[in-house]
Amino acid sequence: MTHMNVVMTSSRFGGRYFLDTLSRCCPDIVVMHEVMRKHTDSHSVLTKLTGLPLDRLKKMAEFEPEALWSTISESAKASGKNVAILAYYYHQPRDSALWDRIRNEARVVHLVRRNLFEAFVSRQAAFQNSSARQNTANGASQKGDGLMALNEKELRSYVVERTNDIEWCRQTFGSGNYRELFFEDISRTFGTCVHEINRLFPAADDTLSKDVRLSAPIRRALSNADRIADYAFVARFDRAYV
Repeated sequence: MTHMNVVMTSSRFGGRYFLDTLSRCCPDIVVMHEVMRKHTDSHSVLTKLTGLPLDRLKKMAEFEPEALWSTISESAKASGKNVAILAYYYHQPRDSALWDRIRNEARVVHLVRRNLFEAFVSRQAAFQNSSARQNTANGASQKGDGLMALNEKELRSYVVERTNDIEWCRQTFGSGNYRELFFEDISRTFGTCVHEINRLFPAADDTLSKDVRLSAPIRRALSNADRIADYAFVARFDRAYV
């Protein structure tokens, strides 16, 4: 197995769900969340793997992302560890040389949302839930029918932006060691995520992943038509895009 693996996605829940499941199925893999962005993440994991102080690692993430990549890769190779890093499309500029390094030196697992309408609705629901909690904390009462209102202009813009992100990722990494997964597939049933992990990341002990018992991802009970105000006006967007 390639010792450096990067999971590229726009799905915050999907990316974390996939890597959290991976860490349970294959505990020997070093899993890192968002280390290739400014200020980095997974601080304790980074310092343990590289042996470098956190301040130095943060500066590398901000000013020398290629140097940080080399440090992680060399440390992983020296320790005989495989690494899986979660990255979002926006973590580096599109013209960053780091993307070329990743294409040439790592396996890229691209986690894609088929239905971008669903992704937009999930994002808006998170925003609205956060706002509702804040209003409640401030003593405001909740009114209305509970239906979600969508801004069609924002929806269109989101779909275009995400479609461009997906195509950019395919074009940038497709000529390298590239695999593609769909969020809808890994979140469909209890075992689908584990199945994909078994296929992509064979565990040293194959019984590890078979013994993992996962709770199902949170799934909503209502259809989009039941939860979105004026759904008929945006229903044409509710489809698979990729």
